[in-house]
Amino acid sequence: MREAPKNFILITQSYPPCRFSTAAQNRLLGFARYLPEFGLSPIVINRQCRCGMEKAMEKNEWLVTREILTKKDFHAQLHRHLLERDPAKPFVIRYVSQPSLAFRVWRWAAFRTGVRQSYTGHYFPAVSFTPEIFSRDLKWAAWVLIRKFSALMIRLGFEEADWTAQGTAIAKSVSDRISLHAVMSSYPVFSDHRIAYRIARAKRLPWIADFRDALFRRKELWLRAGRLFRSGFLKKADVTLHVTPQEKSRDRIRLGRRSEVVENGFLEEEIREASSRASKNTDSFTIRYLGRMYQPLHRKSMDIFFEGFGLFLKKSALKPGQAVLEVYGLASHCFREKADHFGLSPWLKTFGQVPHMRALDLMASAAALVLPVHPRLPGCPGSKFYEYLGMCRPVLAVGGPEDYVEGILRRTGTGRMANGFDQVASILESWYQEVRSTGDVRLAYDREEILKYSRRNQDKKLAAIMNSIP
Repeated sequence: MREAPKNFILITQSYPPCRFSTAAQNRLLGFARYLPEFGLSPIVINRQCRCGMEKAMEKNEWLVTREILTKKDFHAQLHRHLLERDPAKPFVIRYVSQPSLAFRVWRWAAFRTGVRQSYTGHYFPAVSFTPEIFSRDLKWAAWVLIRKFSALMIRLGFEEADWTAQGTAIAKSVSDRISLHAVMSSYPVFSDHRIAYRIARAKRLPWIADFRDALFRRKELWLRAGRLFRSGFLKKADVTLHVTPQEKSRDRIRLGRRSEVVENGFLEEEIREASSRASKNTDSFTIRYLGRMYQPLHRKSMDIFFEGFGLFLKKSALKPGQAVLEVYGLASHCFREKADHFGLSPWLKTFGQVPHMRALDLMASAAALVLPVHPRLPGCPGSKFYEYLGMCRPVLAVGGPEDYVEGILRRTGTGRMANGFDQVASILESWYQEVRSTGDVRLAYDREEILKYSRRNQDKKLAAIMNSIP
């Protein structure tokens, strides 16, 4: 007789579908999608709704507003939903925070000015410092500082406090009504881990902390990490998860606890679907980059790539249109600046962000994919790297030395690492000549090795970790 699946709670602020699609959300989606295959049934509790309830809830989803949470029959409703859920699929409880009057007043004031905004969540615009701000008078700069400080205070006082309190209440009610095997939390900020810590301590459950992205631009996540370490939450976790062996080794001394590596991986079904739709463009040699980029960290690798790209174009005598570099997403401005600097703008095309499935289609139809790496942050290639692997398209990693990326490319046969501009030019030239003669770059792909980096295989590893906890 088949054993009943073991229930566990997954606490996270962000869970798809959401228009702010990120690598973090895809990682969590992989956890929830494949873990039931290995005898684990996730109950996801998250803060964000389906982007303002733009889409109807599915059968295994429940939208919990503040009004529902305060009703007397909330626990009875939750119990009914838990009984009716399909254990072979993730059950998602979406708690929706409601902006307070103080926040609405602040948001009105924040949007009265013309300073460029960048978004960190549903409700919280964060002011981006740009050079033009400092060309104005001191009064304007002071107003920007006040807005940044007020955003921080509102985030800590409203968003985090509200989510911590109500998320804990929901998780506790779930744990009172069904038997749980473990509790898991996943997010760089502290509130998700704090909720999991509270539930694990109250119910004496094993706690797995998925701590992603140990390093990030402008040290923002180091500040968050420092807050986590000082609070002591992660040190109390039974197991901490990291996305690469390098991140595990960096945090091992600070955490002093059992650490495991569960890489981001790729979703097999999406990769297979995109590959089946792919059509190669034989009229031009198309190199593509998709995603974001942290310019200060990638400056060296960008210089190497563009200098090598220019040398390749010169050696092959290629005119604009015969070869093209296409860039999609938030890195477009970085590539435009470098292309202007090296005089390669006619060979560059930049586009905005595209939906995730469209991005996969673009990967599948590219002649080659470029991946700038940053030696200062070894073992942090980004989630797109794993999708590049799954797509079985030639990957040119630039900027090394980067042992983690180079080792995977070598074992899977999916690409090459270039540490200098002459290597970039040589690799691109050999791939271009192969495309001209055969219509495609034919590498010795090791599909069995590639599948080791699928999310299904990584979830198998996670299930083994969970089952090993006493």
